[in-house]
Amino acid sequence: QKCVIIPNGVDCKIFMPVTPTIRQERKQALGLADRCVVVFSGSTHQPNREAVQQIIDWLDHWSSDLVHFLIIGSIGRAFTHIKHPQITFTGLVEDTRPYFEAADIAINPMISGSGTNLKQVEYMAMGLPSIATPVGARGIGLVDGTHGYICSLQDFPAKLRWLVQQPEIYGEIGRNARLFVEKTFDWMVIGQKVVSAYHELEAESSTTVLENREKSFLS
Repeated sequence: QKCVIIPNGVDCKIFMPVTPTIRQERKQALGLADRCVVVFSGSTHQPNREAVQQIIDWLDHWSSDLVHFLIIGSIGRAFTHIKHPQITFTGLVEDTRPYFEAADIAINPMISGSGTNLKQVEYMAMGLPSIATPVGARGIGLVDGTHGYICSLQDFPAKLRWLVQQPEIYGEIGRNARLFVEKTFDWMVIGQKVVSAYHELEAESSTTVLENREKSFLS
């Protein structure tokens, strides 16, 4: 009762869902107009390397060439040796949003790491249907099947294949994810929680001071 947890967050005025028209324009700009684009984003942090290696390992067993994996961020520096027609590494980018806007699905196959996985919150703020491992979804509280999907690494490829074939549910899952983030992880909401916590502390401190003064006077 002495502790208040303030989560990491996302600016929901910056990370926002886009219309199908804009998504198609982003795909065309990347030469992926006829593909189902699946994104992962990250820096060169070791847990991200492990996750991307999992994606690469899946490529040789992937049955549909209509799916394209788009790996966003400096994590691409660790995989310059990888050349495959179904994966693109952007390398370091100033803004991840244009790439998120080209995506149909987001994935988060993390197997290690600590702290909140902020990429997951960004995916959800963008209104993307996502699949994460329990490690990737840690600390977020998303409900499997409502705000996105959570599955083991072993089941990840099968779950992704299933989701790729269910485009009719992208919108519903994406909307649920967006609403969840707006209520829980938007910086404005988090800021209000911080202010409220300080007001309560201030009120408690003022009460304690008055009680101490009263005790001192009476003694």
